[in-house]
Amino acid sequence: MEKYHIVPDIPQIIVECRDLEFPILEQPNFIVQDGYTTVEGKKRYCNGTNISDNILEYFSNLVYKKVIPCAFTHKQFVTSWPISPQIILKNTKINVIMFQDEIGWHQSVHEDPKIYFMSGVVHAQDSDQGTTFCYGSLLPTYIAPSQQYTGSFWVNGHYSQHYVSTTTKQRMGYLITVAWTCFEPYDFSGEFDPNNFYGPLYS
Repeated sequence: MEKYHIVPDIPQIIVECRDLEFPILEQPNFIVQDGYTTVEGKKRYCNGTNISDNILEYFSNLVYKKVIPCAFTHKQFVTSWPISPQIILKNTKINVIMFQDEIGWHQSVHEDPKIYFMSGVVHAQDSDQGTTFCYGSLLPTYIAPSQQYTGSFWVNGHYSQHYVSTTTKQRMGYLITVAWTCFEPYDFSGEFDPNNFYGPLYS
């Protein structure tokens, strides 16, 4: 059974996921993403073909029905994003890419662009390096799991610094982003119903 939980006792809003049941893209036709190539020349490859509808549907359901409602329970959420679930649903869009990192690839400490409300990485094969999160002193506060069918999602904000240590084996998985599209005027009317998270917008 798929499992999701808030990572406790850290400032970041991170949902850890285990035992996921996502389909794996066959023949992803990887191409080099030049912007991710390290100074040592180690490369990240991303799929050069469209993600299939069933993969996109799986991650859309995962994010909107499981991950975001879980993140919403974090005490920091209302401070970072004092908006309703309906606003998030109406004004965001899921994007999914498959990636493959060479042995020796790494990514330095960074925050994701603010156009992304949330990002996530899940692993399509066992890896030695999960996403590492840090804050303030840049000492690690949490390292995401890196086994096949595990991963994490994080809410983007000033607590969301993260990096990937130098890979010691090939790393392959999905990068999922939840991007803002446009905003409508905020509507804070009505009471939040945890049993009907998005109200009438999502059945």
